[in-house]
Amino acid sequence: MAHNKIERLGSEYVRDVWRINQLAPEAAPWSLGAYENLLATAAKGWVALADSSVVGFAVTRLAADEMEILNFAVLPEHRRQGFGKRLLETAVRENRREGAARAYLEVRASNSAAIAFYKANGFKLFGRRPSYYADPVEDAVVMERKLES
Repeated sequence: MAHNKIERLGSEYVRDVWRINQLAPEAAPWSLGAYENLLATAAKGWVALADSSVVGFAVTRLAADEMEILNFAVLPEHRRQGFGKRLLETAVRENRREGAARAYLEVRASNSAAIAFYKANGFKLFGRRPSYYADPVEDAVVMERKLES
């Protein structure tokens, strides 16, 4: 039986997270340097491990009482196995503990799988940002979840 767990994103996982980002075109395209620099900022991240392999990640930041999901991906072959839900709930719980009252994110308007995932996990449509994404140019759907005390 596989040993699955969620851990904080540390420098030992940065290259794995960047590799997953390259294999998940729906995630925000960040450079390896962006992930390396992330650890020196107020942003926080988590990785999902299947045995000892990183199969997904979530990166968030907290500003005042708002948690923003900056980037989030699970390897295609590990989707629909609970990794995304566990990553999301860990990120929400940890940010809530630090004072977050709501969470929000942007997602490509065409990414119906991600929109359905976030809706199933308590997020609601909140707004739209026209031409938010490049390559290709596309609107972002803004989603929000109020976090219970």
